[in-house]
Amino acid sequence: TYTYSILESPMPVENYLSTVTVIPEGRKARLDWSCTFDVPAETETEMVGMMNGVYQAGVDALKKTFGG
Repeated sequence: TYTYSILESPMPVENYLSTVTVIPEGRKARLDWSCTFDVPAETETEMVGMMNGVYQAGVDALKKTFGG
């Protein structure tokens, strides 16, 4: 498990906290990557979509590097 926060960002997010957990499943593993953050209500949908894209790109890069 790895937890990190972003203290300063050009994105309109505050109180960002993210956790990545690798859960063994036999010869494979499952990755759980979650976060919480505060954003102005008018940008919430956009920011959630953007974060999902960032996480998917990260997972795709891990799969490419380590297989899966």
